[in-house]
Amino acid sequence: MKELRSIFLLGLILFTTAGIAQVDKYNYRSAILQADTGWNDIVLPQEIFSKANESLSDLRIYRIDPRNQMAIEQPYIIDIQEAKKEKKEAEFKIINTTRTKGLNSYTFELSNQEPVNNIHLDFANPNFDWEVHLEGSMDQNSWSSITHNYRIVSIKNQNTSFEYTDLSIPESKFNYYRITFPSLKRPNLRAATLTKEVQSKSSYTSYTIENPKITEDEKYRSTIIELDLGRKFPVSQIELKCTTEKDYYRPIKIEAVIDSFQSGNDWRYRYTQLYQGTLSSVNENVFSFFNRQFQKFKVTVKNFNDQPLDFSEFNIRGPNYHLITRFDDSENLFLCFGNEEANRPLYDISYFKNNIPETINRATLDAPIYFSSGNDDKSPIFNKWWLWGIMILVIVLLGSFTLKMLKESK
Repeated sequence: MKELRSIFLLGLILFTTAGIAQVDKYNYRSAILQADTGWNDIVLPQEIFSKANESLSDLRIYRIDPRNQMAIEQPYIIDIQEAKKEKKEAEFKIINTTRTKGLNSYTFELSNQEPVNNIHLDFANPNFDWEVHLEGSMDQNSWSSITHNYRIVSIKNQNTSFEYTDLSIPESKFNYYRITFPSLKRPNLRAATLTKEVQSKSSYTSYTIENPKITEDEKYRSTIIELDLGRKFPVSQIELKCTTEKDYYRPIKIEAVIDSFQSGNDWRYRYTQLYQGTLSSVNENVFSFFNRQFQKFKVTVKNFNDQPLDFSEFNIRGPNYHLITRFDDSENLFLCFGNEEANRPLYDISYFKNNIPETINRATLDAPIYFSSGNDDKSPIFNKWWLWGIMILVIVLLGSFTLKMLKESK
């Protein structure tokens, strides 16, 4: 019985060290601090993106049970906090269209008194630059001014096609809306859309740009802006701030580097296109695109026969990443990452996102610690050689115990 007990104890050690070995598959480990029992929200710091897989498929949360040193995996979901817009259209009809001495007016009647914060106007006219006055009324007798001198623009020629005909206004509830603007040419309003746009809460991180480079390509009459973050980050938004006071409408293309190769003494880059549109003095010039991890960007602004624009600032932003998880115990918790072969986990929690309360505890991450795969001072206590040694010892003991039992039976 003594031998059987010894084998059982060795098997238990092997089992517990195998639990620790789960944690040891990952190159980095960050202690989770200020955790609480129940739901927790953990914001991923920027440095994790350079150490984890690009898809973040190798993120794992473990709790180390102090009783047996077992690593118990904790489920989580990734919450990417990007802004999303939802639109609800209001039903209406155009009840008045007037033109008096070059002053044009359109009146909209809503079927129900619904809130409105955006009016989109679709004119058949190819080129115009008008300043619109918008009013609201409950009875068409008393009118309240909502916005004045709101500029709408359309430019269409062989070089560009640009329109800005949305009125973004404070949320209002009127039975009637009236737009008025002067125009020497008769306008042709094909359609209009009155909506309430709701933008979800978002949380963006601004990244540091290393020495932005601006060059003028005289051959193609373009301005080339090169932006480098130093390492890859998840990016979904680029903002360009221009100090040029005159009006401008320039085609713009935003690309990101996806590969590089050396040709002679120079490095060549392959790009993927993120955005193509117009840089304009009537817009905020914040360009959004699908969120992906990139390091280097190239922005091309087509100048045609105009002088290059003057740029004062560039901003590159990406959404904040949160881990939402639930703990039964708030001690001995770690976030592990840094494993190229790890597949994305699938947890039950991902099917019950609606059950997550709005207010939950905010946990934090300690600085990541690197664990190499070799036998240096940073190696885990229980590495693969320990496991092999214990397994061989268990096999030897099992064999000797079996031989002893056979001899005794004879």
